Parts: sequence; C-alpha cells; structure tokens
Amino acid sequence: MAEAGEISGAPVVELMQEATEGQEEQQPPPQEDSGKELDASESKTHPLENAWTLWFDKPDPKSRGSAWGSTMRRVYTFSTVEDFWRLYNNVMQPSLLSAGANFHLFKSGIEPKWEDPQCASGGKWTASIPRGSKTILDTFWLHTLLAMIGEQFEEGDEICGAVVSVRARQDKIALWTRTASNEAAQIGIGKQWKDVLEYQEQMGYMFHEMQGRRRWQRIVTQFELLKMICKHQF
Repeated sequence: MAEAGEISGAPVVELMQEATEGQEEQQPPPQEDSGKELDASESKTHPLENAWTLWFDKPDPKSRGSAWGSTMRRVYTFSTVEDFWRLYNNVMQPSLLSAGANFHLFKSGIEPKWEDPQCASGGKWTASIPRGSKTILDTFWLHTLLAMIGEQFEEGDEICGAVVSVRARQDKIALWTRTASNEAAQIGIGKQWKDVLEYQEQMGYMFHEMQGRRRWQRIVTQFELLKMICKHQF
C-alpha cells in the first residue's frame, strides 16, 4: 500500500484525503433479506503498471554551498488510478508554485537525480512554456503525467519520470529517459510526447553522462540527428 511522505513547508494543500472518506454515507447499509449481493466492482481499484512517486523541491538561492538535491522531499507514492487522482486533486497546480520550485514525478525506486543509476546514462526532452501561459503549463503537466502513468509511450521502459520547473523567466517541463544511446527510442519518445502535448515549438534533447567530474551533454533538436554538440563542464 502506498505511503504518504511528510514535507515541511511544501506548497501542498493536503497530501492525501482518506480513501474511505464519505463512503459510509454514500453506500446504503446492507439488507439481510434483499437477496442481492453488493457489486464487487464498486470497491475495486485500478492498479497501474508501475508505482510512481511525487517529489518536491525549492532550492534556496542563498545556500549555494549546499549539495544539489538536498532540499528535495518525497511527497507521496501511488500505484492505482484512484490514488493518483486523490493526490493530483489535493496538490497545488504548477502555475501556483513560486519561482524556483519543482515537482518531479518518477517511477518508484528512481530518484530524480542524474546520479541515480537508472538516470545516469539517460537524457531528457524539454518543452519550454511561453511566458504568461500558466494555463498551458498546468495542461501540459497533467497530459504528461497521464501519458506516463497510463503507459502511452511505446518505449515505456525508457521513461524515468518528468519534472516541471517554475521559473521567473520561463517555465519548463522535462521528460527524463533511461538510455540516451538508444537514439531510435529517444526520437520515438520525443515525437510521441510532442503529439500528446500538441506542442508546436522546437523541442530539444539533452544527454547526460557522468564521468568523474565531467558532464558531457549532447543536444538533438527537431527530432533529427542533424547536429550533435558536445560540451565539457568541470
């Protein structure tokens, strides 16, 4: 059973409502002589293929010396359709977050860090949201979540998770993948995601590979391997 995590000071209205809240009032008491059995389907839940965990972080710009990810907090893990909607309906929309905040939704067992073994050889597709388009931000985020947890991607095993980043200048949503060297899979994921969002702008892919203190980045634009750019960062 999924367990809710605690998060102090996070912009969460309520992490979770009780799964049984109001059910007793909604369901009539059983009648001994009715001769009818309660429909078992009413109490069934709809399990997802994977369990997913929502994370939140908002780094303090004044604490530049702190390790990356030190402010990240696990909010909640869910594994059914019903639990997803309970969580989604009780968490702030990205458009209401303050600048600098991030929501991360990743498969359970994967931390939203490039150092995680499941992410270390992967990359990310990024969709930039036009300034002032907060409604689009919320819509894109929801459609991305539904595509992931609903296993709509043909290369679903390649999906690690997604991040929505709220920034003063421009908000972004990133879709993290597992194996950047599998170029055919990454191109397919990018095309599918663009179709899901009905995204009309250029979308870029960034490849991360940690090699000691060096981070190599490759960028692929417009879903074609026409141009590869390698950058060293020390």
